Amino acid sequence: GYMACYDCRSLTSVTIPDSVTSIGYGVFGECPNLKTIYVNGDVEKVRELFKNQNVPQDVAFERAPSE
Repeated sequence: GYMACYDCRSLTSVTIPDSVTSIGYGVFGECPNLKTIYVNGDVEKVRELFKNQNVPQDVAFERAPSE
């Protein structure tokens, strides 16, 4: 939801499932320690969802490790 993880300073990574089609505004805003967004699907599609989000500039988008 809207600003769900806003100001979550302990958040260092998050995994986005393939079923996600949109990211609410500000969901990961002010999460300065967010370094990696793992993606279970199309990395470029998810990167585009974050295009206008307030996430750290150096956040990495990576394929999620296989379980």
